[in-house]
Amino acid sequence: NIVFDLTEAEPGVFWLATNAGVIPFDLNQQQFNPAIRDSFDSKAVINWEAHAIHKDSEGIIWIGTIMGLCNVNPHQQEFLRHPLWTPLPAWKILVDEDAGRYYNLKFYDNRSLFIYDVAKRSYKRYPIPGADQTKAEPFTFIKDRRGKIWIGTTRGIFIFDEVEESFQRFQLPTEPLAGRVPYVAELLEDKAGHIWIAVRAVGLLRYNPENKRFD
Repeated sequence: NIVFDLTEAEPGVFWLATNAGVIPFDLNQQQFNPAIRDSFDSKAVINWEAHAIHKDSEGIIWIGTIMGLCNVNPHQQEFLRHPLWTPLPAWKILVDEDAGRYYNLKFYDNRSLFIYDVAKRSYKRYPIPGADQTKAEPFTFIKDRRGKIWIGTTRGIFIFDEVEESFQRFQLPTEPLAGRVPYVAELLEDKAGHIWIAVRAVGLLRYNPENKRFD
């Protein structure tokens, strides 16, 4: 099996998101347990290929699968009856528990940012401008301390403003790119608020949002 993500569901028990669904691993027993199943449905969405997994502050496990987003109580192993992102694939989940929102990126077609509101039990889709035309695959994203969502694609960066519900194209410096396609492989915000940008075949860049300059 291919392991894409994992979380500690209970003390000493890790749930692994794999291409064969969610598989628990007991650290104390040093063994894998049978794949998690929904007691209400013998063919639950969780049994599909799982790419992302997150445990929230209430102990609920959120799982992103190729068939959608689902959540489960690990103690009861029963799926909660929240509306799910289905049939939308949830490849990578970004979580903001304080805001009560979960974020997901759709790539390969209809390239978009999806925002799921836990309180409203609904989601919205925001197409990334021009991404389908240029095949800019959004493979990574972060939410910074100012509430801006940075989306790294195979053709640069977009910043999404949740208040205005709008995208802005972020300009990378031209000198280090030297004519290369700006394939953004990873993004990270450090404790000082700097944005670190890993660009394939270029290296690591650091951006300071305060003075809007690259170091």
